[in-house]
Amino acid sequence: MDPSLAFGAAGSFYSLDNTLGRVQAYIEQVEETRDVKARLRIILEPLKGYRESLIASSESGNALRVKVDGLSFPVKIADVEDLLRVMMKFIDDFAGVVKGVLGFAQASGILVSDMENFMQKVQRTMPDMAEVIKFFGKHYDPKTGSLDLANFPMFFTVHVMNVEENAQLENAELSKHVAEGSKSVDKAIRAAKSIGQQNLRIRDRHLKREFPDSFRELNKQISKLKATTNVATELSNSAPPWLMELTSIMERVQKSLERQSKPVYRSPPYKTTAHRKRT
Repeated sequence: MDPSLAFGAAGSFYSLDNTLGRVQAYIEQVEETRDVKARLRIILEPLKGYRESLIASSESGNALRVKVDGLSFPVKIADVEDLLRVMMKFIDDFAGVVKGVLGFAQASGILVSDMENFMQKVQRTMPDMAEVIKFFGKHYDPKTGSLDLANFPMFFTVHVMNVEENAQLENAELSKHVAEGSKSVDKAIRAAKSIGQQNLRIRDRHLKREFPDSFRELNKQISKLKATTNVATELSNSAPPWLMELTSIMERVQKSLERQSKPVYRSPPYKTTAHRKRT
């Protein structure tokens, strides 16, 4: 699957906020025995993690937009390093969103298979909540830790509420600013690379190591989402519009770091043997 489409498919998880929030509220308030409540923690933990990461990634995404929008031309190395730090925070937060959904799907599978009496109660009292739990549990593969997104477009149509109008306006404005910033980053990188030795070389060794690690961890989580190109494209329409612009920036910076990390081959200096005396 194309990396941009994979990011878009994962970005659709932002739209699950209301749906998963209702599941969390139900689980927290349901009247059950102490033992059952203790077992229900398996589903509450990933739901809480999802919600916390969702809030954090919205904030770090906005901070990244501000940082990109404020870059001056030509961009300086110190500015790029600051950009990488803010970008890494967003990447870590976004990875948390994906991990939260995967964790919820895993816990849902456990509820469906091991807590039949509880699920029967959910089916009687809150059938829509039961359907959400069963859906995620059904499409999670515990052997591979992957989530099959093939039926998610239909799930979004049936169960996911539309994004509020204010949120849409906010996302559209954020997308506009990020797109403008993206162009500035492109120009700055091209200009810097065209000036001989004045290349964008990251000096912070910890940053050069930690940013690729964060990027790889996010890709590792996203790789657990299984979808065809058509499904990923459809799900991308449910992702916040600003996310795709942030994704393009992250990919360009990551590729730039990869080029910097590649060893440069230098031929050994030529040594003459003319000075040796012939015997």
